[in-house]
Amino acid sequence: MCTQGERIKKARKHLQLSLQQLGEVLNVSKQYLSKIEKNERLLNNRKLSMLISKYNINVNYILTGKGSIFIL
Repeated sequence: MCTQGERIKKARKHLQLSLQQLGEVLNVSKQYLSKIEKNERLLNNRKLSMLISKYNINVNYILTGKGSIFIL
């Protein structure tokens, strides 16, 4: 079963963004984002909301792993 951090990483890879690029959008360091993807930290609700709204990502996918990555 995929974790939230792994799902965020998968979405980032589908968007063809580097850790640096996504970190800049979310206003976090690439090191912090790397820890999120490794499940050492969680993305706070505000940053998660930014990620979801900016890239049309399915909130259910990020939170539960169900559904498609993106909202069509």
